Amino acid sequence: MNELLEQNYYSEKNSDYQKKDIYRPDIHFTPLFGWINDPNGFIRYKGMYHLFYQYHPYDTIWGPMHWGHAVSDDLIHWNHMPIALTPGENYDIDGCFSGSAIEKEGKLFLMYTGNVFLDDSKKVAKQTQCIASSENGCDFLKYSENPVMKNEKFTKDMSIYDFRDPKVMNWDDKYLCLVGSKTEEETGQFLLFESVDLVTWIFKSVMLKGDKAFGTMWECPNMFRINEKDVIIMSPTAMPSQGERYRNVNSSIWMIGVFDIEKGTFNVEHYGEVDHGLDFYAPQVTANENGEMVMISWMDIWDHTMPTHEMGLAWTGAMIIPRELSIRNNELIQRPVGSVNYCCKIIEEISNLCVNDYHKVISLQAGMRIKSEIRVYEDTVITIQIFRKESEHSYIIYRNKEITLQRVGSPYIEDDYRKTDVLVVNDIFDMDLILDRSALEVFFDDGRRAMSARMYPEDTSAFVQLDIEGSVNIHKLQIFLI
Repeated sequence: MNELLEQNYYSEKNSDYQKKDIYRPDIHFTPLFGWINDPNGFIRYKGMYHLFYQYHPYDTIWGPMHWGHAVSDDLIHWNHMPIALTPGENYDIDGCFSGSAIEKEGKLFLMYTGNVFLDDSKKVAKQTQCIASSENGCDFLKYSENPVMKNEKFTKDMSIYDFRDPKVMNWDDKYLCLVGSKTEEETGQFLLFESVDLVTWIFKSVMLKGDKAFGTMWECPNMFRINEKDVIIMSPTAMPSQGERYRNVNSSIWMIGVFDIEKGTFNVEHYGEVDHGLDFYAPQVTANENGEMVMISWMDIWDHTMPTHEMGLAWTGAMIIPRELSIRNNELIQRPVGSVNYCCKIIEEISNLCVNDYHKVISLQAGMRIKSEIRVYEDTVITIQIFRKESEHSYIIYRNKEITLQRVGSPYIEDDYRKTDVLVVNDIFDMDLILDRSALEVFFDDGRRAMSARMYPEDTSAFVQLDIEGSVNIHKLQIFLI
């Protein structure tokens, strides 16, 4: 079926853009064709990483959701697999929505939201939780008694129409499942269920409930442990901004606290924004071979322009490079997964350079990585301009312990900016920037801050320009090709 879909799609989408796709990243996951959004069922199973994702194979716009599937042994190079889940049953006729995966007795189980629209507007839906399983991690069979969780009114103030994104877990030898929900007052909450066999689920509690400051609906829950600390990562919709934080239409946040499995409650001690950039939503987390947590996310966001669709290209949507997670000083730390280092070839290194002001132009090829450790002073201003051209300016600016990431003048995507604070520990500006054609990720403070953005300049073969104003002490500046 996949081969037929691909042949039909490419024959219908043949265009000048299709013949020369300069925007498809090399090391950020993209579909061969069609639309993708949320990552689903991210798991390590039988020695391989499995990435499932929300997928519409018939067009480059959102449509009835399937589960696409890819596998990798290093989290960078992915092999496309047959579609894992296709809508069509009476409980998922309008989409196999987001969910998660778990291994049980050698089998791989997928738990997902079956979606059925109740009117022509497609704004009201019946959402239930369903199970599919596989003996080989490739061919999946839906459970004959689906759905395993119906959209009942588990709490008095629960909206019966918003009940989705099950996160299934084996927690202290119990099967638990978190489901995103909202109250009738339009505030987010997570419902907690428990099971002994993955198919018979009992409602346990409202594990966590928000207020208006945390948006109107909580989506895509994740819960895991790092160094004896319990962590939740989730995506609230319409979360109001707090100054420069949470400015995106939909945000993703982390919460560090304590989960009480007996009471079924989570006590939040600290929280923050996962990614301070422009394009990041619906992250999912799994454990690597060493038990360390790794996160992947959709590198787009709702209600934004989708340039590759407008250009007539065969694909829409990408994922971030997976990130290794840790906790430092009660904050979530994110670094690019270590295997990305094998994709980078160093072409230049500058160290121990002390001058007044500094200017450097770097010829840009398909992909580039820049790592820096620069001593900064009160008057230091660092500007990194990307895809420099008169009609468009995308840049990163450091000034007074603040970072600005800005897109201006692109013909394909709206102007926008984000700002975040940086610590510059010991007065060192620490940056790791990865530019992969149209995908930009940049990390500061050894992973304390991360910013992601899509960029679609008319000319991707321009250059990156680095300007430092004031006294300059470059401890290390490394330039890599990807």
